[in-house]
Amino acid sequence: MSNPALMGHGICAGLPPHMRSISADTRPLRQRTSCSPQQRRIPPLSSTLGSENCVYRGRRLAPEVIDTLPPEIAGVFAEPPVCTFRNFENIFADLGSADAVRSFVPDLVAIARLGPVGLVVTGQEDQGACAGAKAHFVSRYFAPGAGIPEDPVTGSIHATLVPYWAARLGHNKLVAYQASARGGWLDCELTDDRVILGGNAVTFMEATISLPSTTVGTHSAKAADA
Repeated sequence: MSNPALMGHGICAGLPPHMRSISADTRPLRQRTSCSPQQRRIPPLSSTLGSENCVYRGRRLAPEVIDTLPPEIAGVFAEPPVCTFRNFENIFADLGSADAVRSFVPDLVAIARLGPVGLVVTGQEDQGACAGAKAHFVSRYFAPGAGIPEDPVTGSIHATLVPYWAARLGHNKLVAYQASARGGWLDCELTDDRVILGGNAVTFMEATISLPSTTVGTHSAKAADA
């Protein structure tokens, strides 16, 4: 199965209806990533469908600290971020608290000037101020230049968020919450070279797609005859 670099959580979520007929309790799936040359350092991803949840195993990508924000987004924050860092495809900003992440109003026009590069805002959850909170950190993800104003839940950004927060909080097992309008919880674990994400998947739609049997070569031959 081929998919863009660092995608995988959507594949995991689509596994339950696709593999329902397979009887094994745990079903591994290997994925090949189709990447640009600079992204080929990322090895194949793997995921597992269990009886109640899906697990995604992806390469950990260390946060690369940056001292200065790109000029396109230098003015989008009400207060300077606590820390800014990046990986090969996104800019990350630690806003200092989960409340700041939730209340952040994105300037999508400015963020879109980053092109396909996305912006991730993140912050630590205040356990004392949020009764019943179980997340260690929260995040939101914006990539309007790639056609995504705000992604509901994004597995790939946690390849860098988990190493960042593991170092900050001193825990290799973390719970994350992506604070989009829909929202989503992720169980996270950091290993030597992997980030493991787990979460529940709910089937909300099933469909069958029928493709025409005519091949591309046949179409080309008919066009030439015409």
